[in-house]
Amino acid sequence: MALYIGGTAVDATAAELNLLDGETGVNTGGNKKVFLQANAGTGASWSGGGLGGGTPYLTANGGSSFVTARWTTPSDFSSLTSCHMVLYYADSNGNAYLEITSGTFDGGDISATAQDSIAATTYAVADGQWTKSDVTAAVNGLTLSSGELFAIMVKRDDGHENDTALTNLWLSGFIIVYS
Repeated sequence: MALYIGGTAVDATAAELNLLDGETGVNTGGNKKVFLQANAGTGASWSGGGLGGGTPYLTANGGSSFVTARWTTPSDFSSLTSCHMVLYYADSNGNAYLEITSGTFDGGDISATAQDSIAATTYAVADGQWTKSDVTAAVNGLTLSSGELFAIMVKRDDGHENDTALTNLWLSGFIIVYS
């Protein structure tokens, strides 16, 4: 089965996806892993579709775009161990200038009850490569409990001089490890 990104089939076996994730077997030591699929926000667009859904991309339009992901922490949640962002880039090597912000929402709040972030900086991307970047610093200042809504947002400023990635970036989602 192929994953289509921007009309291009990106084939990956389970073994290759495990290598991307840095894991070769099942979770151990009480940690659990969940994948949060990204959703297109303002200025971002979708590619693909069908049963597997599409993949949102951070556009190369001379401005800014953002992508979000949301998750309600499960009943067995104790603490967030790590958070990794998974990107795909299908052009020459470069840097993406990204800002990552996270927040928690209690009892139907519209605005985040608490927030954390990584200041805007560059993330290296390579032609035709999946990259997994550790963005735990954007979430480790949050205090989460079970049943709480968690959200994370990636904003791209491709008009910034340090954004040298010439085309769209596909943000597949986030790998969350928790105990």
